[in-house]
Amino acid sequence: MKKGDILLFTDPNGRNAIQTVTSTDNTTVYFAQNADDTFGFNQPAVAAGSIAPLLGQALTVQRVLMYTYYVDANNGTPRLMRRYNMGAPQALAGVVEDLQLSYDLVDGVVNPTNVADVPYTQNGVTYSANQIRKVSLHIGVRSETMSLKLHDYLRNHLSTVVSIRNLAFVDRYQ
Repeated sequence: MKKGDILLFTDPNGRNAIQTVTSTDNTTVYFAQNADDTFGFNQPAVAAGSIAPLLGQALTVQRVLMYTYYVDANNGTPRLMRRYNMGAPQALAGVVEDLQLSYDLVDGVVNPTNVADVPYTQNGVTYSANQIRKVSLHIGVRSETMSLKLHDYLRNHLSTVVSIRNLAFVDRYQ
């Protein structure tokens, strides 16, 4: 365990809570509610999602891997970055020339597709981020320097689609 790790605790009744490791020593892991809890998971007094109701029971623990992808343009050159939990960001690609995201939404009736941004309103109905069921991603990157042989930049484009299954789950027996 190390600072920045994210842990999922589950009690025998299936209730869950997520906590961020804020510090450790040789034998103890700490989950303080401070600036080291960047995600804001360590909130023992909140009504839902707190670890407090789970304490005193036999808990199972799983490590959660959270990857965050983003474009960083702070150095003047936009770069695709990846960050694992609260670790140091890593540059994944050279210069980002093209980044396009679109979403397919669901409401059980209209199900708008290829939506550029949420919230999205169509025919008086406003759709929110929790109605996203599919994300389409296109990214185009180029090399930082020109190829001596081609006298141009080397370019790559990638397109993919991600299905957001967990958001689509509905317990039809409740």
